[in-house]
Amino acid sequence: MRVYTLYHRPHRGATLAACHVGIHTHPHGTVVVLTEPGDNPGISVTNAVEQIAAQVAMMDELDPAATVWIEHYPNRHPPGLEDDSTFDETYDLVSFSWEMDGTGRLVPSRPVWKRLDAETAYRLMIGEVWIDPANAEATVLCPRCAVCGASISPDEVRTPCAGGCGAVLCFYCAISGPRCLGCAAELDRQPDEELPDAWLEAAYEDRHGYPDDERDSPFEEQYENSYVDDYPPGLDDACDIDDW
Repeated sequence: MRVYTLYHRPHRGATLAACHVGIHTHPHGTVVVLTEPGDNPGISVTNAVEQIAAQVAMMDELDPAATVWIEHYPNRHPPGLEDDSTFDETYDLVSFSWEMDGTGRLVPSRPVWKRLDAETAYRLMIGEVWIDPANAEATVLCPRCAVCGASISPDEVRTPCAGGCGAVLCFYCAISGPRCLGCAAELDRQPDEELPDAWLEAAYEDRHGYPDDERDSPFEEQYENSYVDDYPPGLDDACDIDDW
């Protein structure tokens, strides 16, 4: 991620304005967040968005066809207007028409704003979803596990919920049962296969990281002196414990 403050003027003699720029680069494209500073003395990000986008695209050598632009206004409630939603934090997707100017450089024009909820904006920044700049349609790249809530990257194993609800489970949550919590509750029972609580806790910690990286394997403490026939239920053929 690249972060900097861009200072700009809409024309000669105008007050110097500021815009905070955050560039999030992913294999599938780039997300640029243009944030209005609370102490911006000049023209707003909204009123100068074409000029700002043109400068950022040129300086950072961005491909307009693979770049998503987000306009961000933080909470900015004046004293006494804390409950006025007009000043709430907002995120807007900004789409441009990119055309060649007289110098042969692509420049943006005719901006169109579309309101985004904070969660979608955040998931765009971290690469979980992507919005095609050409049609502004969102595509989920990394769905969240319906049990633990962690995002599942494209190179990770994902298991569809056996209840047919369309949800997906990460590898470690799918081990304890093939259904999400909602489908399991509808059946009025826990997921099919129960594993020892200590093993499940270790597997979950291995999936999401140890506080101090004290162990290398979720089985190390419980099974460090085990033999081959001491596999957790359902993992008899997974691998050789002696290799751990």
